[in-house]
Amino acid sequence: MKILLTNDDGVGAPGIALLTAFAKTVGEVTVAAPMTEQSAKSQSICLRSPIPVEKTVEEDGTEIYAVGSTPADCVRFGLTALGKEFDLVLSGINRGFNLGNDIAYSGTCAAVFEAAERGVPGIAFSADPAGFPDADTLGKVWKALETIREKSLAACLNVNFPLSPCGLRVTKQGGGYYMDNLVPAGAGLYRADGAFVYKNRGDLTLDTDAVTAGYVSVTPLTVSRTDRDAYLALENVETASGLIL
Repeated sequence: MKILLTNDDGVGAPGIALLTAFAKTVGEVTVAAPMTEQSAKSQSICLRSPIPVEKTVEEDGTEIYAVGSTPADCVRFGLTALGKEFDLVLSGINRGFNLGNDIAYSGTCAAVFEAAERGVPGIAFSADPAGFPDADTLGKVWKALETIREKSLAACLNVNFPLSPCGLRVTKQGGGYYMDNLVPAGAGLYRADGAFVYKNRGDLTLDTDAVTAGYVSVTPLTVSRTDRDAYLALENVETASGLIL
């Protein structure tokens, strides 16, 4: 298996080193990750400015590309500029959870969304900011992910590791986790003032609640933002209204 590996904490972050070491046990790895931290950049890309890229090669031959842009651009670079075919994109391990509504802001998750749009499945990994999973836990979760991928058509999986996990749950995206407001910081400046808004409902089918209860959460995600319930409710409106354009 040929794996493209990225993150949003930066190419030198400890989480990507851990994931790279594990990924080498299951496939051939190429790393393309941001030169600097790109947290909360979502799926933003660079359209008009040239993107700097610096290449290094590890002793075992692993190619590492430090890309001067976002996680989504790292995936674009890896999938289109290297002349290689990849079977899977891995993103992370992020220091801090990507759960609930925060997924919309996540550069870690955006990388696998970008991969999916280009026909390559991806898995995003995030962990409690107090600590990363060890190699044994990664190995056990990987085996579960192989089964999940075999049984599911999901192109994107979002995995979150609590400290000392007690098990694994396949989950849905939960609700609010954090909420940032902009507040005055003086001299015409404003800063983000974050608040923890998460409310635990004890629903282990939700990523937020499952991780809080100590479970590794695996959430199948999609790049589509169509509200399917609303679409079905409105599907025949143009016929019923008699409106002709």
